[in-house]
Amino acid sequence: MQQGQVLVGRNYRCKWGELDLLMDEQGVLVIVEVRYRKNDRYGSALESITAAKQARIIAATKHYIVAKKLISQLGLML
Repeated sequence: MQQGQVLVGRNYRCKWGELDLLMDEQGVLVIVEVRYRKNDRYGSALESITAAKQARIIAATKHYIVAKKLISQLGLML
């Protein structure tokens, strides 16, 4: 975790997907996707996040914001 970020949730699940870590950084909701690869033989951890996975993360984030009624409280940067 970076300095100034506060953990507000982890492993949030809904029908749209799962969010690994949810952080608050000075009023901005930060979603962290945790990925690990032992080596780059099959691509880097970043490369393993497909367009479909990105869409699921965005949908789950929207669900979280609505479910927690955060729409007027947090800034959002995707």
